[in-house]
Amino acid sequence: MAEVKQEQPAAEKKDEPITLTEKIVTAILIAYVISLIWLAGSSHWFGIW
Repeated sequence: MAEVKQEQPAAEKKDEPITLTEKIVTAILIAYVISLIWLAGSSHWFGIW
């Protein structure tokens, strides 16, 4: 009897485009970083603007 190896499909999906969840998480992280920079700059802590 030949053994059938079932590989996980997640390991083979490296070339697929990013999913909607990953897009949402990335957008939230970028917006968070931008808001931190804007808040730090808008308050006169560093005198950026």
